[in-house]
Amino acid sequence: MRCLLALVLDEDVRADLAQIQDRLARSVDGIRWVASANLHLTLQFLGEWDEQDLEGLAELLDELPQRKPLQLELGELGLLGSKQRPRVVHMGLGGEVGRLQDLVAEIGETVELALGLPREKRAWFPHITLGRVKRLHPGPTEQLKAAFLECGHEAGRPLSSVTSFSLLISQLKPSGALYRRWREFGFVAEPDVADE
Repeated sequence: MRCLLALVLDEDVRADLAQIQDRLARSVDGIRWVASANLHLTLQFLGEWDEQDLEGLAELLDELPQRKPLQLELGELGLLGSKQRPRVVHMGLGGEVGRLQDLVAEIGETVELALGLPREKRAWFPHITLGRVKRLHPGPTEQLKAAFLECGHEAGRPLSSVTSFSLLISQLKPSGALYRRWREFGFVAEPDVADE
């Protein structure tokens, strides 16, 4: 099974991102947009694993330390890849990104322990992939940046408090990947009656 660990976005956030995709699609062609149901924030791509390996990983992920909910917000639209050949149109993130990076580091250590999968050498960059660039006319970066300005997105829209992450199973299809939640991992402690 092809697997990844991710934050699954609420339906209203996905709907807002879909509106941004629609506005961009009117200005720029040559991009394959991610279906709104598939929009997510990848924490770590795991690759191909069988269910038995995933059960062992799930046991360790269930033991991650509890923490307060993460407060995140949508950031700026951007591009990944070179200036002349952008590959990905993405939405950056703001808010408690440092705390999110701490969680990703702990997840990476756990994955390395459970599956022997070495941690990524390059720095993790929090973003939501909105589309993959297939072909663009000359001046692709300028064309996309102009479309970003025209689409009217303003950074700062809060996401709901993040209290869990999920292990997703990805099935590749000609139309794009289909994602199915295999397991969810809550990391926020239940409020103690004494604390109320």
